[in-house]
Amino acid sequence: MKIKINQYMGVLGMGFILMSTYTFAQNNLDYEICMKAAKNQMKELKSCQMDEYKLQEKRVDVQLKKLLSKLEDNQRELLQINQDRWLIQRKKMCGIRSVEIQDAPIVQLHCLVKATVTRAELLEVQLRNKNLL
Repeated sequence: MKIKINQYMGVLGMGFILMSTYTFAQNNLDYEICMKAAKNQMKELKSCQMDEYKLQEKRVDVQLKKLLSKLEDNQRELLQINQDRWLIQRKKMCGIRSVEIQDAPIVQLHCLVKATVTRAELLEVQLRNKNLL
């Protein structure tokens, strides 16, 4: 079991490394349009980021459910442990201290969006490549 957790953590770590240079290929066009239309107005920028964060959270949830449905019990448990650890790590990495995400500063919201996009990508790769399970 320890080896499996380490494998998941290795993949998770790779996701965070890739995230630093990741472009938002999976962000929806509405997000890009919203960010351009906000014209550096903080309230509007934050609203765009919150909307995108919520959309990407749903994307992670959908991919996670699909992946969990394809795994055996012990693998499901490991993936759920990994997801719980990732949620904690994401908050730490982005400096989120408050319970309410919408209260986070814009820089932290941007970090959450990037991390969540990367997580969704990682889960999609795991679904396509069963050898990563």
